[in-house]
Amino acid sequence: MGRVQCIIGVFASFLVLCQCTDIRTGDTKNVQLARVGSNYLTLDDAREEIPSFLLKQDSLQSLRNYRENWIREQLLLAEARSLKLEQQETVKKRLANAREEVLKSALKELIITQTSKNVLISDHEIQNYYEQHKEQLQLPERYVRFRHLETPELSIARTAREELRAGTPWPQVARNYSLAPKAKINNAEKYWPVSSALNELPSIQRYIATLDSGAISPIQRENGIYHFIQLIGARAEGDYSDPEWIKSELKDWLLIEKQRKHYNSYVKNLYLNAKEDNELDVFNVLSTDTLNIDKNRNQTTE
Repeated sequence: MGRVQCIIGVFASFLVLCQCTDIRTGDTKNVQLARVGSNYLTLDDAREEIPSFLLKQDSLQSLRNYRENWIREQLLLAEARSLKLEQQETVKKRLANAREEVLKSALKELIITQTSKNVLISDHEIQNYYEQHKEQLQLPERYVRFRHLETPELSIARTAREELRAGTPWPQVARNYSLAPKAKINNAEKYWPVSSALNELPSIQRYIATLDSGAISPIQRENGIYHFIQLIGARAEGDYSDPEWIKSELKDWLLIEKQRKHYNSYVKNLYLNAKEDNELDVFNVLSTDTLNIDKNRNQTTE
């Protein structure tokens, strides 16, 4: 029996491996990974559910894990149905409540999506929103801008550092000498909180808090890579955030606020329309006497 299971396991692994090849070639149509009763798990179904970063890390293991979980869930569902649990009144009520919640959530998502498509947020609105909430946008700690170069060769790090000191433009230095030059150029345009800036590189991170603007750190070696930084800007704790730093966040906050207002307005209109169409009544039966009757009933039951 153990040998049969081993053979099945090897065959299943081979099948998934072939299907992983299909992922790379794009031929995933109707590829089946498992069956429970009349339900089939296809490769496309699994790919839609598995996060892309897991597929990139280990596609074979990710598919195996998802398949095993799918089989377990299908077996549990089949057992619940065989026991006719869905016919129990409490289960019926929970299923009905869950269905209603899904429908309400789908409606809210639809309203918000429509709002997002139709809403335009101008730079003027962003600036006004910033001014209105400026006091809430004070920096909780020191923020810095810096240039960070990394390279596997000490001689290259020295050359890059000298060129930067001599005034060679940072994009040119980064492209000529640094690993991941595009990211290094982009990151140098942003401000970063001191507490989290390069905290994966402790020998470099300590210079962020001590360098003066324009100063370049000594070259440091971390995990076989040579690094140095140049501080090019700093904002003290308590300063106001520059709106350009958080423009995208301000835009998102404005959009969320408009979505909330639009949704509340939509719900209010539903209420008014229901009243106008005589589809809604509110019965004035709530009073202190009603509450006392309910309270006495509970005491009698006890």
